[in-house]
Amino acid sequence: MKICVDNNGKRIQCIRDLSIDREISINHLLNEIRQFAAFPHLFWAIWSFEHAEITQTNFDHFEYAFDRLALYYYWKSEMLKYLN
Repeated sequence: MKICVDNNGKRIQCIRDLSIDREISINHLLNEIRQFAAFPHLFWAIWSFEHAEITQTNFDHFEYAFDRLALYYYWKSEMLKYLN
């Protein structure tokens, strides 16, 4: 299938390549997501605070930044569960 072949003719990972127990694979992926979910929110919060100072758009960068910061602190507690 074309969906399973990259430009070099090598197979890339497909859904059908998952282990027989898909539930374990899916749970493993979800755990990885929870471990790192806080970082993008922190990045976009910092980016928004910076752009609030340097751009002249009608977008409320401060509100967006505080929303992202709140999401960062929410996911940070989830992330810390995996570090202990």
